[in-house]
Amino acid sequence: MGLTDGNIHHLHHVAGQVLANRPGYRTAIEGLFLCGAGTHPGGEVSGAPGHNAAHTILREMAHHQP
Repeated sequence: MGLTDGNIHHLHHVAGQVLANRPGYRTAIEGLFLCGAGTHPGGEVSGAPGHNAAHTILREMAHHQP
């Protein structure tokens, strides 16, 4: 892939940066969510961060229904 720097996992998989120690999906900015490899449960090609973020957004939208 020609990667010379950085981390394909976005963060190192060490005790202080895995599972619940990764950022959540909500941010302090209303309507802005995180879904990248740096969020729980981590990167690679699983798609889990995006899937989890999408479900978080859907739950929040359901709570704001008129």
